Amino acid sequence: MAEVDRRALEAGLTLDRMMENAGRHLADRVGARGPGKVAVVVGGGHNGGGGLAAARHLRNRGMDVAVVSAGGSVAEETARQMRLLVDDGVEWRNDMGVVDVVVDALVGYSLVGPLRGRARDLAREMSAGSGFVISLDLPSGTASDLRQPTGVRVRADETVTLALPKRGLRARPDDVGQLWLADIGIPRVVYERAGLDVPLLFANGPLVPLQADELGWRGPHE
Repeated sequence: MAEVDRRALEAGLTLDRMMENAGRHLADRVGARGPGKVAVVVGGGHNGGGGLAAARHLRNRGMDVAVVSAGGSVAEETARQMRLLVDDGVEWRNDMGVVDVVVDALVGYSLVGPLRGRARDLAREMSAGSGFVISLDLPSGTASDLRQPTGVRVRADETVTLALPKRGLRARPDDVGQLWLADIGIPRVVYERAGLDVPLLFANGPLVPLQADELGWRGPHE
């Protein structure tokens, strides 16, 4: 997926635009749960930027949203998303509190090794809480390849994965929940240049529910 992202940037698609697209689709799935309190848990990378974009879209729809940050270094594009929310007066918390929906945007496919420090603690809190958990791209703590996750990981009720299904989603299907595939605007020519034979994924819309057999495993939501 890193190669696809690199070629998408070469083709002129910006990370800011991909974050916006990811955030809008993520907000659609959160909004489908109905009104309620939402905590968006973010890391400093691009996955966190998508979560912050979702928080802004949800606020624009009148949802009660707070952000919980893992802290640490922040990518330039994610910092821009943060500034937009700060200017908008969003509530920032140290912990999630009691909420109806938790958005897991801690870390995506770039994860190397187990979660550590505050990210590990937040992942544990998300899985132990009573809120409905929606993960962005992958449940945090899950590797993007087929390695079995090690250490603490988020157990999601839904996962909105971006552009293409990640192989790591097969490793622990019980952690993924209902899986959705979201179109973040990557041109088909990008996949061709990366040597990938990708079918027409979004003919029926930009947010597609995936069936278990499309990933080669039998999941819990068939």
